[in-house]
Amino acid sequence: MIWGIVEFIVFGLGLLLFVAMVIVNISLRFDNKKMKADLVQEGINRAIVMEKLSEVMANQDKTNASQTEGFLKFVSESREAAFKYIEEVQAAINEFDRKVGPVVKYYKETGKVLERKPSELVKELTTAYDKLMASMPKEDNV
Repeated sequence: MIWGIVEFIVFGLGLLLFVAMVIVNISLRFDNKKMKADLVQEGINRAIVMEKLSEVMANQDKTNASQTEGFLKFVSESREAAFKYIEEVQAAINEFDRKVGPVVKYYKETGKVLERKPSELVKELTTAYDKLMASMPKEDNV
């Protein structure tokens, strides 16, 4: 009879353990289904984010390309303007040297001024000076 009670208790504990394992198994299956659904949703969300990121990167590349093109155009135009300015200044200096150079050289060699009227010499010097100064950049006094 004691063995009958022990067997009954062991059987009851075994049955209880079996029922608990079935409940845990069912609970884990529900959790697995929920996790699988979450994983699928995360995959979909990731694909959407990757697509949006690709669009943003493409727009960024277009923006950078247009900014780079604009900057290169600005640099090119600035370079052309600088070369044009240098050519203008060199031409003005050459003209100044052509008009005033002989007078200065003669004065340096002899210590005397050329045999010309001072008014003609000053007029020629003034004209050459004005042409040279015209090539200087204008300052805006605001």
